[in-house]
Amino acid sequence: DLTYARRSYLSLSRWLLNRYSTDSLAASAPAASALFGQRWKQDARVKILYYGVDLAPYSLTVDRAAVRSEFGFRDSNVIFGHVGRFDPQKNHAFLVDIAVEIANREPEARFLLVGDGPLRPLIERQFDRAGIGNRAVFTGSRPDVPRLMAGVMDEFLFPSLYEGLGLVLIEAQAANLPSIVSDTVPSEAIVIASLVRSLSLNQSAATWAETALQHRHYRPASALAEIEGSPFNITASVKALTRVYCTAQPG
Repeated sequence: DLTYARRSYLSLSRWLLNRYSTDSLAASAPAASALFGQRWKQDARVKILYYGVDLAPYSLTVDRAAVRSEFGFRDSNVIFGHVGRFDPQKNHAFLVDIAVEIANREPEARFLLVGDGPLRPLIERQFDRAGIGNRAVFTGSRPDVPRLMAGVMDEFLFPSLYEGLGLVLIEAQAANLPSIVSDTVPSEAIVIASLVRSLSLNQSAATWAETALQHRHYRPASALAEIEGSPFNITASVKALTRVYCTAQPG
């Protein structure tokens, strides 16, 4: 829950933005609604500006066997990955439940969790208590997420409670990584529909596991090219931001 001071700060910030801004930017339509109200489309100042991703690392050749061996994974292992800060929003507790169901169905299943945060020790204990701690690797924060996505993971799991956009899903698609995500992730982040499956968080962990196991083999050859041609390419994003500055009118 937000403190009184935090709520006051947010309220004042919204008032100042609405009163004095000449242009207002949001990362997605749901983010615009949260920031500027449900009627944001009627305000000519409000624009959607998608985050840009530097796609150069995703075009590099990766030695999968070598990268996987860094974490003790064998060629026969099926690696389910997650990238995100360990806080309530990312819903790691449900991710543990999904991992248990996957492990029950696939003996070669392993799990790679990238990121850090206050809930990490708790989630590590939950993996241990579930009897699959020896199947999971917690990497902490890493600077080489594209390399891990392309070189280690076979599927990306993303059961967030909410997302302003879900930029890491864009990265997963750039890495040609089949992904199972919650339907709370804005649909704008799904560039390659055939690569992503959206599921409700009301569905069981067993359903998530079965969907993940069925979908993990799909990898379209044109994934990176499709992301390169999307508004999430950092080149397109920078051009869009430049247009905002160049066309802004003084208040």
